[in-house]
Amino acid sequence: MPVIPKDDALRKLLGLVLCGGESRRMGRDKGLMLKDGVPWALQMGEKMTRLGIPVVYSVNSGQRIAYSAILSEEQMVFDSTSLAGPLNGLFTAHRCYPDRDIVLLACDMLDMDMTTLESLIARYRQGGDYEFYAYEEGAWLQPFWRDIHGCRARQGRGAG
Repeated sequence: MPVIPKDDALRKLLGLVLCGGESRRMGRDKGLMLKDGVPWALQMGEKMTRLGIPVVYSVNSGQRIAYSAILSEEQMVFDSTSLAGPLNGLFTAHRCYPDRDIVLLACDMLDMDMTTLESLIARYRQGGDYEFYAYEEGAWLQPFWRDIHGCRARQGRGAG
């Protein structure tokens, strides 16, 4: 069970680093790739930890042994739904921690800067009733953070 932050505004937050992909395009597990000698997954988790957010890592069952080299069992959430892709990790984490608001980062979002994360946490502290956040990348809006505390996912419907 992740540690609950002392900051009341962050008590419900849980960081989720998605590592459960098959990495077919990369040819190897992205979360275990190294940058400056540190696995990508741990670098993403550290960004949230620096903000006082406890972190768990979503992995699929086939990754259990490999990720056990860098994470404890308590830090891992194993995909357990029939959904494909990142939704499997998100909904599994929600099932394990139904009372937590989830800050979701993919293990390959290495360029995500602390200023952006700090800005999102500041908005969260203000109590905005947002279901998700997005960032602009070129001409596209990319979904970024899924804060599912008030979303339709709790009611068993697709999130929108």
